[in-house]
Amino acid sequence: MNRNLKALSLLGALVVNSAFATEWRTPWISERGPLRYTFEKLHNEDGKSNLNYWSVFHAKGANKAFGNNGDTTPITTLIFNKSDFSLNQIFPNSMVPLNVENFNPFLNTVTIHPRVAYFETGATFGGRWDYPVWENKGRIGIRGTVPVRSIEIERKDFDDEILGAGLDGVFQGQVEKVTRTTNPEASSDGLSDGLIAASTNFQDVVTQAWRFDFVQSIPNANGTSIVTFPAGGGAQILDNPIAVSPAVDAKTLTPQSLVTVGLTGIVTGATGPETASFQFANFNPTTGTPPGNPLDPANEAEFPMGPQAAVGDFAAIGATPVKTPVAALPADKVSYFVSGVDYSGFDLNNPANIPTVVPSLTPGVCPPPCAPCASTCPTVCPTPDLTSQLANAWLIFRYDNISDNDDKINKSLAQNIAQVIKDRSQIFTQTAGDFFEDAGIDFDTHSKTGLGDIDVDLFYEHTWSKHLIGELMFGVRFPTGAKAKYCQSPYAIQLGNNAHYEIKIGGDIAWKFHRCAGFKFDTYYSFVLKKTENRMAVFQGAQIKNLGPCAKADVDWGYYVARADFTFFHPKTSNVRSMIGYEFYYKTKDKVNWKNRLQESLLGGVVGQTTPNLQALDNCLAAKWTQSMGHKLRGETSCQINDWFELFGGATYTFAGKNVYLDTDAHAGFNIRF
Repeated sequence: MNRNLKALSLLGALVVNSAFATEWRTPWISERGPLRYTFEKLHNEDGKSNLNYWSVFHAKGANKAFGNNGDTTPITTLIFNKSDFSLNQIFPNSMVPLNVENFNPFLNTVTIHPRVAYFETGATFGGRWDYPVWENKGRIGIRGTVPVRSIEIERKDFDDEILGAGLDGVFQGQVEKVTRTTNPEASSDGLSDGLIAASTNFQDVVTQAWRFDFVQSIPNANGTSIVTFPAGGGAQILDNPIAVSPAVDAKTLTPQSLVTVGLTGIVTGATGPETASFQFANFNPTTGTPPGNPLDPANEAEFPMGPQAAVGDFAAIGATPVKTPVAALPADKVSYFVSGVDYSGFDLNNPANIPTVVPSLTPGVCPPPCAPCASTCPTVCPTPDLTSQLANAWLIFRYDNISDNDDKINKSLAQNIAQVIKDRSQIFTQTAGDFFEDAGIDFDTHSKTGLGDIDVDLFYEHTWSKHLIGELMFGVRFPTGAKAKYCQSPYAIQLGNNAHYEIKIGGDIAWKFHRCAGFKFDTYYSFVLKKTENRMAVFQGAQIKNLGPCAKADVDWGYYVARADFTFFHPKTSNVRSMIGYEFYYKTKDKVNWKNRLQESLLGGVVGQTTPNLQALDNCLAAKWTQSMGHKLRGETSCQINDWFELFGGATYTFAGKNVYLDTDAHAGFNIRF
């Protein structure tokens, strides 16, 4: 059901602009040159100006981030909303309907664990010019910085193997030996009625195990799942019941029905165990031999035919499955669907689980059942994930001892179903990795080198005394940093603010309260002006952002910075000094408004329909994890070599925060006074 041409057409639509402009980095250490405050200037005389020039070389890196609750988390949590997720959570309503043009069953079964690290090096060139006014009590001036950066977002995971696994990730088979009885109708002495004596030998057979969420994703010819959940309860495969109550006497079952205990099949007719049976194992993927092998005895248990109690059942969608341990059976190994319990919440064919009406298009409103966003969005927009509760469940088809009398090994209903699953699985040759490759999306390491955004500040500095100085500042950040020219990667590099202008207002005050010590407090607020960006579309009902086709959105935000620094001077000379300080950073949540509220997802249109399969976009999820806070320690040591030349070096460390990188920043440079 894949439409490769459709997927390739999406590639052209994706090649436009950068994926996102959300800023999770804290302010750069070298955004204003040296950190220390010296109080003295080279020229203090009336009518003489001062000119300073500095060059700073810096490095910045982060392997983790602070999450929404202040705990450390992978950087990818901020990028995607989760650092571990199943691929169906990317799409509208967190589903991959079976009737879409680009249907791929592995999008329902593959869980990825993306991890990245951030690293940057660069240089900043800056200067300051000031001129005295008001009888040398004040100075007006201009300050500017020009950064050059080389940034890399390095991929650290090994998800390529998972994305490319295909059937290897959902099917396992192993050879087992069973006994084969020849001429089972022979009498006990083997000679009555002229029959040849019965004999028993061993035969190798292949036991199959299929992940249930994959089986559920296999479509019939009409585009519906081969797994259904009838209104009366329980579950069916190819219209055959696969479970009833926890206790069933197999010999009372209707012929040709696949009513089971622990999904152990029965014979055609009511004469005894079937030669091929299957079980429903719900196992821990970290156990087994090898780990993750559902066929290992540690991960499943045989059910003898007759009245039996199963280990546990799957509760209704959204509830926690109830597990009832049973003697002699390992807990949490075998599960069942219960007759009379409504499992329609799992049903991929149920129209109630597939949005047929576009959700609310009111700007700033989350999809049901979320509350309206207004100025803040809910931290969680709950959406049923119809396959996650079944992700560790496996259908296991295995043989009992084989009797030749009806060649039941080839005729059993369970084996026929197993063969249908195997045959239909062969049409899915495209892996999840192929799906994203055809859509033009990659998860590779990305790097970029170039000019960052240029800062220009106008300021007025007032001197009350040689020990007390204050400043007011107005600044503009110009978007000279190059933008990424595509929407193909969630790891798109930004050298600046992605074409946003910034307007900054702020000031500082410095007080030398002792000949060996001074204090400075500086602060500013920056308004990041609205700009239309090309972002990866985020759909209503999805749980993952920054993985989708491009969509235009108006975006703006603001941020606040405050710093308190103490500078200590050598008691013999003020030319040697060290400072230590604290920086507070706060960023508002992104204001995201999609230009077009409807967009077709990477799944494409509905098979048989000529109109686009438009889905509503979600402002709330697009803005999640974008309200940030950071707390930093900063320090620097500098030495004034002579009146006009100074060397300095320092570092900062983000020790706490919310939705920011846990980054370390270091710089070293020189300052020249003219």
